[in-house]
Amino acid sequence: MEKATKQQTKTHNTRLILNTLYENGSLSRADIARITHLTRPTVSSIVSDLLQDNLINESGIGPSAGGKPPTMLTVDYNSYNLLCLDLGGQQLRGALVNLKGQIIDQVSTKTHLTKRDKALDEVFELIDNLRTISKHPVKGIAVGTPGLVDPHTGVVQRAINLGWKDLQLAEILMDRYNTPVWVINDSQATALAEYKFGNINDAANLIAIKVGEGIGAGIVLNGELFYGDGFSAGEIGHLVVEEQGSLCRCGNHGCLETIASTRSILANAEDIFQTRPKSQFSDKPTVDWELISEAIENNDSEIASLLNSTGKAMGKVLASLIANYDVNHIVISGQIAHLGPGWLEIVREETRKRALPEMVDRTAIVFSSLQRDRVILGCSAVILQKELGIM
Repeated sequence: MEKATKQQTKTHNTRLILNTLYENGSLSRADIARITHLTRPTVSSIVSDLLQDNLINESGIGPSAGGKPPTMLTVDYNSYNLLCLDLGGQQLRGALVNLKGQIIDQVSTKTHLTKRDKALDEVFELIDNLRTISKHPVKGIAVGTPGLVDPHTGVVQRAINLGWKDLQLAEILMDRYNTPVWVINDSQATALAEYKFGNINDAANLIAIKVGEGIGAGIVLNGELFYGDGFSAGEIGHLVVEEQGSLCRCGNHGCLETIASTRSILANAEDIFQTRPKSQFSDKPTVDWELISEAIENNDSEIASLLNSTGKAMGKVLASLIANYDVNHIVISGQIAHLGPGWLEIVREETRKRALPEMVDRTAIVFSSLQRDRVILGCSAVILQKELGIM
């Protein structure tokens, strides 16, 4: 094993101190030395650098233990902005996030385009707008995109919705903005958001299912994202759950996305509402989640059948995830939460039929507590971890 250089040691210690302050709030220099087991001269030197970089500030005087009262230190959460993009929805969205994961400003495009150059131009537009309105220096840029992504090189290997194939997105953005850039799959960003900002506490392992136009899973094991050898771990949307099912855009038939994606659910609900006379909602002009929720509340039998089929399809896939990863926390996010607790119960029942009941019973399958900014928050977590060492 090679011996760490002085610079590597200093970088490690700087990140350790910053992470300690981030996790504990207000601490004195003596507190930091005690928690990190670093020498007081090392702590004082690094604290001086962090103060100069405006990453921390002296926040007041602490209680005296008999001698001179200590000066307390805290992270300056508003000293820098994190520039985060979500390219996975009907619109391309961007936000400025502070170091605490709080969204400061947001922008979005008016349309969602699928041509390679047009989509890239809109990414430039989002970043340009956010940099213009940012009142603080931008510490880094992170992009959450659908598709297959190499997180180490920032190459988008394939993103069907955006028309991208082998796009060196990180390199393009770094050359244009001279700022550190990270690119991550949007489902994996969602998993990071749930791990860092969600309601699941003290869980080293979890799986986050992102249901939108497509379906993907982000997998966190021992506090780290699991990418897989080809960076495609969690591409569950194209698991076949219904033999001889509908044609999927991937070329197979009966993929999970053809049954349980938001696009498929809305299309099937529209078929129910508009073409089946038994539905009490057939005359409604627009099919949306509010209308589906109303039908659920009114015990519409055909919508109940739709819930049953989508829940069972999801349950088949979750059973496989539980059997393979043995995680105790699965979080499902997206507008599918409009289907309510009854749908979750269908998912749990089907999962229990297809995996060891003991494993399923100890696994919490819940809807996300976070709002629509999950990918944005996950991107902010990437910058905090990669650029500042804040886990």
